[in-house]
Parts: sequence; C-alpha cells; structure tokens
Amino acid sequence: MNNINLEHLLNISQLAKILGKTPQAVRTDMYRGGSGTPPPVRMGRTVRWLPSTVMDWIHEREEKPTLQKNRRGAPTKAERIKKLRLDLRK
Repeated sequence: MNNINLEHLLNISQLAKILGKTPQAVRTDMYRGGSGTPPPVRMGRTVRWLPSTVMDWIHEREEKPTLQKNRRGAPTKAERIKKLRLDLRK
C-alpha cells in the first residue's frame, strides 16, 4: 500500500489557486461529475488531491484541446461553406 503523506495533499483552496478558479467553482465542477477537476482522494467527507495527479491532469488537458461545445442555432456562413466543401469532395 502506498504511504501518502497527508501534509502533501492539496485542499480545495490550494487546488483552486492552481487551477485559477474559486473554491466554489471547483466544488461545483466536482459535484457536476464532469472533467472540470482532477480525480480526488476521498477520506470520509474530506476531499484532497495528490499534487502529482493534479499536474498529470493539467498536462493531459494541455495536450488535448477541449472539444468545441455544440452550439444552438443555425450554422454560421463559415460552417455552411466548410460543410459544402466537404460534401463536394465526396
């Protein structure tokens, strides 16, 4: 079993500072179950983060650009032209 020094675990305020968010924004991301926070270490009701896990998570996100969210409404002119060009190639 891994020996984890509890002094080296990050609390929510420290994680928020690293991510450039408020502690409340980190909590909201965490409770929504999305990928807005790195995986935590849970100890009862206490939630902490391993610095190495946080850094790995940040590096993963840097390498993979986030996917563009689906937007509502009609496609823009640029999107219509792009689609037409792709359709013409087929």
